[in-house]
Amino acid sequence: MTVQFNIPKLKTPVVKSNDVAQRLQIMLSKWANFALPFYSTWDKMPMCGHFFGGAYNYEIETTSTMTVFAVLASYGDYNENIIGLKKEASIEMVISCIRYLCYTHHTGPACFVRGKSKNPMTSEKKWGFTEGNFFMSSQTGFSVAMLGLSSLLLWDKLDEETRLMVSNVLIFYADHFSAIPPGNGVYNDTQCEENAWTSLGISAALYLFPAHEHHHLWEDAYISWSLNTITTPDDKLENELDKVSYQVRNGFLVNQKKYGISAITFHPDFTAENHGYVHPDYISSGISIRTASYIFPLILGKKPIEVLTYNFKNVYDKVIKPWSTIDGNSIAPQGQDWFYHRHGNRFLVHSSMDLLYHDPIAKKLKLNCLDIIEKRQNSTLNGSFLEKNGDSLQVNPGKQSVKDMEYGYARSLVLSYILHLFLESNAEDMTDEEVLCKLEGNYFYPYGDISIFRTDRSFASFSTRGTIMGLSVPKNGLFDITPAFSSFTGIIKQLVNTETSNEALMNWSEISRKSEKTDLIKYEKGFSSTVSLNRADDAINQLCSFNALPDGSCVYIESLIPLKETDSSFSVSTGLIGIGNENIKDLKEAKGFKDIYFNSSHATFLGNYIGENIVLEESGLSYVNIDHKIGYLVFNSNKTRYTNVHQYAKWKGLEDILLLNVIESCDTATVKQLKPLFIVSLPNFNCDQTLFEYIKTTVTSQNKMTPVIRMASYRVAANFNQSSETIHENFLIKNGKICLYNGINTIINDTVECKFNMNAFSSQITKNKGFITFNKEDAHKMMEVSVYEDNIFINNHSDREITYTVTISNRNYNIKHLPKKLLQLKL
Repeated sequence: MTVQFNIPKLKTPVVKSNDVAQRLQIMLSKWANFALPFYSTWDKMPMCGHFFGGAYNYEIETTSTMTVFAVLASYGDYNENIIGLKKEASIEMVISCIRYLCYTHHTGPACFVRGKSKNPMTSEKKWGFTEGNFFMSSQTGFSVAMLGLSSLLLWDKLDEETRLMVSNVLIFYADHFSAIPPGNGVYNDTQCEENAWTSLGISAALYLFPAHEHHHLWEDAYISWSLNTITTPDDKLENELDKVSYQVRNGFLVNQKKYGISAITFHPDFTAENHGYVHPDYISSGISIRTASYIFPLILGKKPIEVLTYNFKNVYDKVIKPWSTIDGNSIAPQGQDWFYHRHGNRFLVHSSMDLLYHDPIAKKLKLNCLDIIEKRQNSTLNGSFLEKNGDSLQVNPGKQSVKDMEYGYARSLVLSYILHLFLESNAEDMTDEEVLCKLEGNYFYPYGDISIFRTDRSFASFSTRGTIMGLSVPKNGLFDITPAFSSFTGIIKQLVNTETSNEALMNWSEISRKSEKTDLIKYEKGFSSTVSLNRADDAINQLCSFNALPDGSCVYIESLIPLKETDSSFSVSTGLIGIGNENIKDLKEAKGFKDIYFNSSHATFLGNYIGENIVLEESGLSYVNIDHKIGYLVFNSNKTRYTNVHQYAKWKGLEDILLLNVIESCDTATVKQLKPLFIVSLPNFNCDQTLFEYIKTTVTSQNKMTPVIRMASYRVAANFNQSSETIHENFLIKNGKICLYNGINTIINDTVECKFNMNAFSSQITKNKGFITFNKEDAHKMMEVSVYEDNIFINNHSDREITYTVTISNRNYNIKHLPKKLLQLKL
């Protein structure tokens, strides 16, 4: 039977000289050499084969890998020496994979199924369609598209039977999902990804078979699924496709036909959730998957449908860009359950924004991403992109290993490679420093419940829903601090008998996901976030204050209050910090070990997968410094524990865990007696700087409901009460100097009591107004210093003259203050 469809002709790449494309071609060739030993022939039918066992989820293992070989054979100078296979043999191998995929697809003969695999959902089963399961069926859209792309590149070399089988697969997907409306949903599981990959799957038939009688139906569906990928309530209100009348209000005109928005997949602040929390991977998928769809018109020399990139710029500028580290990776403010270092996918996203929108920040982040990818591949020594020993590292225990993550990584890079063959960047060049300065500032996401403050060298965030946690990250990003779940807020749980309990309070039940009360104060630079959490089966109230200071440092304050009398014991592991300990050749940020300083002691911990975990515990700790990259001041901690992790139940990369406050077992009475915990995070501080800052820092209120701490330039206070309160600080004068903050300071000899007012359930960052320095001989004094908005009132209650210096805005006022006199100074 002859296939009647007129396949469009391929366009020749337009970019003649491109360093990025050349580097990608070499990296993909190395990866092809890594993948080559995992090719196997399939003995059920002639000229058939597959990669990596041929029975993985949604067939991405074979479709992604064969696309790499197909693209390398079709574009650029095929490098037989690196790949390890002649070009003709490479093409034959791709065709054999195409045939295997067609036979084992839902449209192929019923007797042909995939082989056995470790995943019972895929083992000895067909792929492509699962009756009644939209998710499982639609998610093959990426594989259908890669089948279409590889077939399009090699169409002239396919026999008639293979062409017909390919068309059956592509047309089945396009027909089936053209009859289904786009999915709607943003909470818990955004439909962004589903809508994106469904439009991608439809696009294969749309572009390969323009003469098909269903082409107009596919185009309608493709536009609709694409348009409804990144959508907010405002988008729907303005361009609604009414679900009753199907009349379009405003809408988008494409080829003289109007299309509307029927689904909402993002919050109004352009955050979206997956796996139950705001997840940057799935936020990015709206760009990365639709960029894959952009490839078809690009290589065919056709103009892409304009709505394909709808809201690209909004989601990139409002979320992806502000959450990016300078190496192009993304920080996950509510934690990350996938690999921490997502450079492959982010490279595709940044490349899209650079090449389509000529964004200079995207261009720099793209190039920095490429450096990391290149160095990581060089460090594995076998051409893989992630880990040399990927088979032994479990991602989804028993079902997925790190090796299974290679396919999607390679797919992102091969799509990026095609982009760089057909599009050029016209964006201006920027330095790292210029990018970081551009990204400085506050970013608030009221619907995602996330607050972020960036300086040119640090990133601070606090989340009050989804997963409640804080992050304080230095300049090098996730190579130093990882977004471990429950960062700072930690784990508090009842100690139960695991023999009789159900889940033994494991995993998600141990992570705080729901707040009882929250408060947020925004400053010009920084924020104060206050949250009340019920932990340990509602037995403990955890009161948290997270404060992002204008200088990039952060203060975390925590008080634990029993909510009910119970016979249970509790364990407390708070002040949780994830420590990146990657080992990447030629990358100084990932040198393979961490130097940790506990007060004056020092230990070096290697980052690898060899041997058992190493645990170091310290009591009475004052400060910790991580590798001269970030310091932590600790007050009222019971015990500190550093775990150098070598054994991972679930792989997310090399990550050590620091717990700044550990109580193995305590009861209600002990919890009542606990003092508030104070942690000051100091990004980009070395060990000596951390010690110096500790000397200048004082806890001035140990009250669990009104804790206060003073640093060199800032006072941070929390009022956990449900009513406004007068806060009382008490401290000794150090080195004859008192920092001046709003409030009334009563000075008697060398002691100070400061009183100031705070609103109910709130936190407060106050910058000092200046300071008073007393002469050493004036140890005996009675004074009152009142600081208000623009004034300082100093009353000398002593019976003698007091000599001191007031410093305001770097100006010194030398004062001889007569007894029983009131002095006023303007700030």
